[in-house]
Amino acid sequence: MDNSVILQNVTLADIEAVVSRAVKKEVSAFLSGLKQPEVKPSALVPRKEAASRLNVSLTTLDNWAKAGIVHRICKGGRIYYDTADLNR
Repeated sequence: MDNSVILQNVTLADIEAVVSRAVKKEVSAFLSGLKQPEVKPSALVPRKEAASRLNVSLTTLDNWAKAGIVHRICKGGRIYYDTADLNR
């Protein structure tokens, strides 16, 4: 027995529309089942506090930032560090 299907009076556009709706429905159901990671906002601290938290000098903190060990954020002419970055 052959597993062929013969469709009459059905256009390619009709088939594409049906498949598209079915795929969208399945993808939507799959994505809604995924848990979104909880993102906690982190705080920014000034250089002096960041250096104090890490128990290093301001010079060392600046050197670490230049080396890419910690990431600094410049806002309004001031330098801040993300607490999440300092805690890792």
